[in-house]
Amino acid sequence: MSFRLLAIFPRRSETFEDVAAVPPLLAKLFPLEGAVAEAYSQRTVDPRAYRPEGWSLGPRQLSPDEQWRQFGRLDYRSSRESFLKFGRQCLILFTVAKWHFARAHPPLLAAAHRLFQVMATALKAPEFIVYHDRHSGIEDCVYSGLSIEQVGREIVAGGALRASHMKDLHLTGVQLEPAAKVPDLYYEEVVSQ
Repeated sequence: MSFRLLAIFPRRSETFEDVAAVPPLLAKLFPLEGAVAEAYSQRTVDPRAYRPEGWSLGPRQLSPDEQWRQFGRLDYRSSRESFLKFGRQCLILFTVAKWHFARAHPPLLAAAHRLFQVMATALKAPEFIVYHDRHSGIEDCVYSGLSIEQVGREIVAGGALRASHMKDLHLTGVQLEPAAKVPDLYYEEVVSQ
């Protein structure tokens, strides 16, 4: 089973307008998303693939504004392979890269780290957490309105250990073994603005 590499950012969103303000801030991330995709696929990626795809309408086909008002959660496809999930206190950026593959390939981890740092700066986020989506509870935490500190506590309660540096997520050698045999790690970074 493959899990996506993701980052969680604090972002308070009370109204749909708060959420709708985010995608325009992220236009400068498309080249960085392309760099992550290239490092992941290990081939050149067409930069035209990195443009906003738009809001996910969900199963009820409600407008994004209606979804936000009714459920306090919303999804946005930032490109063909990356997407954002918004809750009231945080948002998640899912990358194309798979967690264990990224941990085994330092250039991919470095490209993802750069993407996350630039996104944090664009959002004026003071910190971010790098993790995976093995536990659907991460999405539930964000959708239920938990703060980034609360999400971090949930990750630790699930048994993950904090890495001191992003590079510490790297697996020595190519250990793409089942997740149970590889330490579950996450990384949290404070951003200097």
